[in-house]
Amino acid sequence: MICNKSFVSLLLIFVVAVSYAVQPDSLEVERKVYDLEGVTIRASASTNTLGYSLTREIDPERGKGVINISDLLEDIPGLQLTTSGKGVSDLRIRGFIRKQIRVMINGRPLNGGYFGNVDLHSLPVTDIERINIIKGPVAAHYGANTMGGAIDIITNEMPPGWQNISRFSIDSNESKNLSYITSLGLRDHSFRIHLERSLSPGYYLPAEFEPTLFEDGERRNRSAFSRYSGGLSWQGYLFSVHNLDFQTNYVYMDNKEIPSPVYEANFRRYTGWHNYNTSLRYRVPVMYNLNSDLMFYYDHNADTYEEYTDSGFQTPSQISDLQSSLYGVKWDTRWLPSDRLVFQQGYIYELNDFKRKDNAFYTEWYSGSTVLNQIYSQPEFQIKQNLTLTTGVALSSFHTDNIRYNLDLSTGLFYHFPNNIRTSVAYSRNNRYPLLQELYSRNEGNPELLPERADKYEATLGIPFTVKNSPGYAHLALFRNVIFDLIEPQYDTEEGTRLYRNVEKADNYGSDLNITFDILHRWVTDLSYSLMLSDTKSDYSMLRIPRHSLVLASRFKISGSFSLSQNSEFYSERNDLDDSDNQKVLESYDLHSMSLTYLKGGVTLSCGVENLFDTLYYERYGFPGRGRSFFFSAELRV
Repeated sequence: MICNKSFVSLLLIFVVAVSYAVQPDSLEVERKVYDLEGVTIRASASTNTLGYSLTREIDPERGKGVINISDLLEDIPGLQLTTSGKGVSDLRIRGFIRKQIRVMINGRPLNGGYFGNVDLHSLPVTDIERINIIKGPVAAHYGANTMGGAIDIITNEMPPGWQNISRFSIDSNESKNLSYITSLGLRDHSFRIHLERSLSPGYYLPAEFEPTLFEDGERRNRSAFSRYSGGLSWQGYLFSVHNLDFQTNYVYMDNKEIPSPVYEANFRRYTGWHNYNTSLRYRVPVMYNLNSDLMFYYDHNADTYEEYTDSGFQTPSQISDLQSSLYGVKWDTRWLPSDRLVFQQGYIYELNDFKRKDNAFYTEWYSGSTVLNQIYSQPEFQIKQNLTLTTGVALSSFHTDNIRYNLDLSTGLFYHFPNNIRTSVAYSRNNRYPLLQELYSRNEGNPELLPERADKYEATLGIPFTVKNSPGYAHLALFRNVIFDLIEPQYDTEEGTRLYRNVEKADNYGSDLNITFDILHRWVTDLSYSLMLSDTKSDYSMLRIPRHSLVLASRFKISGSFSLSQNSEFYSERNDLDDSDNQKVLESYDLHSMSLTYLKGGVTLSCGVENLFDTLYYERYGFPGRGRSFFFSAELRV
C-alpha cells in the first residue's frame, strides 16, 4: 500500500509538470544531447524502443582511453556495473540483475552462456559507434528475455575510401591497450579489419585501504588479465538493392585472474577463455512499402576455470571446462500500408546448448539445450500529427523436456507538444526464461521452472528550455516494475539440498531525471539523477543498488583544440550479503575525475586522472574499488 501511494504521488507530480510546462522560445536540438569527453548521450522515449532509453555515442575523435565496454557504462545513474564474485561484470538496471538483461551487438543477441551473463569486462571497444540502453518497457521486436531491459552495442559504419586508425593508451596501473583499424570503402562493397591487444597487471587500491590477512593493500591481488581480439567485416550490395552484411569476431584471454573478497584466500583464474561469433544479415526492399531484414547468427564461448590452494597457482583443487553456443535466426519485416500506419512483425529462433566437465560433479562431459521460438507484431498508428500509438504482442514457446508458452504485451502513447515538449506513457510485460544452469545443474537444477515475468509501467516528459540564450533540455521518467515468479535457489531442510524454484515477487519504483545545459555554447553541463525505491513487502531485496545516484558532468571548450572535462559521481548506501547470506551495508561514496584533450586534424591526445581524491569505496561487500589512476591516450587517423 505504501508503494502504491508513493507511485501515485510521483504520477501526480508528473501530471502537474505537464500542465504547467513553460514553452521555450527556441531550441535547435530535438532531444537531450550533450558532449562529455567525446561521448554524446541522448535520453528519450521513442516508438521504436517503447520505454525510456539512453544512447551513449562514442565520438570517433574520443581521446580518453577505455579498454572494455564496461568502462563506458560506469557513470550512468540507474545502471550499476560492478564485478561479480567470479570476476565477470555484474550489471543491474533499475533493480533488475544481469541475467534478466539482454545484451546485443547490432541487434544480434550475445551468448550469455551456461550462467546467463555477458561479461562486459571482456568486450573490447575497438570499433564502437554508440551504445543504446533501454531501461524502461521494452518493445516486442527485441524478442524474449528482455525483462530487465536491453543493451544494444552498435558498431561504426564503414566510411568511403581507405582509412587507418591507431589508438594507444596507458595508465599508472601499467595497464596498456593498443588497437588498429583499417577499412576500405569501394562503390558497392566495404571491408574492415580490426585488431586489439590489452594487458594489465592489475590495479592499485586506494591508500586508505587497510591490509588484511589476504590482501596486502597495494596492487589488488589477482586482478591481472591479458586479452587479444580481432574481427573482419564486409558490407556490400548485389544488383543495387540486396544489402549483405557479414561480421565475424574473436576474443581470446590466455589469463584472467579472479579477485577474491579481501577477507578470504581464494586463488582462481580463467585460462583459455575465448569467444567467437559470426553473423550474416540480408536486407532487401520486397515492395515499395515492404522491407525485409533477415539475420543468421552464431556465438560460442569456452573457458577453463581453475581453483588452486596456493597463490602461485601450482596445486589445483578444481579444474572445470565449460562450453556454450547460441544459434539464431531473426526475420523482421516492416510494412507501411499508409502514411499513418506501420506494421513491424517477425520471427525469432534460438538454440542454446552447453557441455561441461570438471574433476568434481561432472567427471564426464555433461550437456543440455533449450530452444526458443517467437513470433511478434508491433503496429504503430499515427492518430494525429503529434500523437502516436504503438502496441505489441509476442507469442513464444520454450522447449526443454517440456514446452512452455508465454504471451508478452506492450503499448505506448507518445504526444508532442509545440516547441518540442514531449511526453509518453508506456506499458510492457516482458519475460526471462530459465537459464541452462537453473534447468540442468546436477545439484540445483529444476526442469519444471516457469519463466520470470515483469509488468513495467512508465511515464516520461521532455522539456527544452533557454536561459539567456543558453539552451538546455530536461527529461523526467517515472517508473514502476512489478515482478513475478523470480527464480532463486531455495534450501530444503528436510532433504538437505538446494533447488531453483519460482518463489519470489518484487515491486520497485522510482524516477530518472536528466538536465543538460549548454552555457554560451562553450560549457556543457549535465546533471543525471536516479531514485530507486522498493516495496517493503517485496520478497526480493535490491542488493548493491543505491537509493540515490547522481552524476554531474561538464565539458569546457578552452580553445579550438583544447577542452577540459570533469565528472563527479555520488552513490548512497547499498545493501549486500556476505558469503553466509548475512546482510551488510555498503557506505555511500563519491568519485571525481578530470581530463584534458587536444584535438587537431587526425591527432587526438588526452591525459587525466580518475578517482581524483583516491577515495576508498566498495562495489560489493569485500571488493574495494580502484584507487587514483593517471592515464594518457593517443589516436592517429590517416
